[in-house]
Amino acid sequence: VVQKITLGFALFGCLLLITSLLAYLGLSDIRRSAETVATEKMPVQTKMMSLKSDALSLATVTANGYYMDELSALNKNKAEFEALSEVFSEDLAIFDTTFGNHTESKQAVEAGNTFIRESATMYEALISSKQIQLSLAKQREEAISHIDEAGALMMDLSFLDNGQPGIDALAGLGANIDNKLLTLSSVVTELVKSSDPEDSLVILDDLDYQLSNLAVDTEYLFRSASGLNTDGIISNFQQQYDAMLAILTGESGLMAGQKQKLSHIAHATESRQRANTSLAQATSTINNLYEEVTEETLKGQNLILDTVQDSLVDTLVVSFIGLVAAVALTLTVRKSIAGPLQNITRGLGRISEGDLSYRLKTQSNDEFADLSVKVNSLTEALRDLIGNIQQQERTLLDVARESVQMGERSLEQVAQQRDRVRKTSSDTASVRSTSEKNLAMIQQSVDELNRVASQTQQTSELVAQNRQQVAEQSG
Repeated sequence: VVQKITLGFALFGCLLLITSLLAYLGLSDIRRSAETVATEKMPVQTKMMSLKSDALSLATVTANGYYMDELSALNKNKAEFEALSEVFSEDLAIFDTTFGNHTESKQAVEAGNTFIRESATMYEALISSKQIQLSLAKQREEAISHIDEAGALMMDLSFLDNGQPGIDALAGLGANIDNKLLTLSSVVTELVKSSDPEDSLVILDDLDYQLSNLAVDTEYLFRSASGLNTDGIISNFQQQYDAMLAILTGESGLMAGQKQKLSHIAHATESRQRANTSLAQATSTINNLYEEVTEETLKGQNLILDTVQDSLVDTLVVSFIGLVAAVALTLTVRKSIAGPLQNITRGLGRISEGDLSYRLKTQSNDEFADLSVKVNSLTEALRDLIGNIQQQERTLLDVARESVQMGERSLEQVAQQRDRVRKTSSDTASVRSTSEKNLAMIQQSVDELNRVASQTQQTSELVAQNRQQVAEQSG
């Protein structure tokens, strides 16, 4: 039985070992697949996600920068762009290294770098346009100052002495020029505020027209004022007018600055368009590559799932075999142990009830057969022992009966002796009385003897004295 149990557990252990081995192999495959996904695919996905996020952030920053009006805000936006573009360039370099000689990755990297360059060009053009805008605002103030001064001089013509011929016509001409100067002031202000190329061209044409009309009126004014005493108004007007024209139409004047500003804005717009095109191309290529990497990652994950499923099936199969083996082992052990054990239990029950003639079956050749033989031997020994005990019990009963009989005879003898003792006791009482009397007489005789002894002693002493006296007298 022990050998069967040992063999069964050995087989069960082998099944567990096989199950563990299959599980280990399955887990190894899963680990390799997971490491491939975790160390190769997912980092690339993460970098591509970061690249897409950086591209989106750069697109947002450049779009905000393109529509900014303040130079300080634009410079701050440019600094943010430069910081993001540096990170974007690093991600592009890592992206290029990751994909190696992949054609689409090279195109995406080139498009991304083009986006950074064109965006930087856009910022330079926008900053230049904003700087020119600040210069134009100062020129506008100067031009408006000269226009206002010139208009005031024209209004002063109405206060000249009317006694001069032609003064009234000159004053009317001055009022007309003042009105045109007011219109010119509005046009200049509108031109400086404009950043739209088409609107600016319309305003520039209107300004040229205003200046040409004003030039005709001023020439007529100067001719009309020839020979008249204007108290220096015409000469002062001419100075203000010439200064205004220099500010508006000079080589570095307001109109030229506006055209230069429009040129920078157009350049910035073109750069932004090229940057957006490059970014769209880079983003599209990155998205395509991202889909490929995602698909490969999904394949890796599916491979992991397939490996897990195969490992699970193998484990279930081996577990089922192990379960069947365990059931078979249980039935075998039950047949090998339960039956003989039940036989022994039944026999022990009969023996415990006192049937010492019952013998256990010893048909098998195992430990239970040896146990049955030993139980049978024990039963025979018990039967012999009990027989001996019963024989000794019978002997003891016989001895006990004889002892009882002897006791009865002893009791009769004791009764006889008791009677004798009683009789002896009565005789002893009379002897005691006589003895007491004899003792009293003996005591009395002793007293007499003591008295006689005392007298004898005294007599001896007297004799001794007499002897001594006789001896002294004789000497």
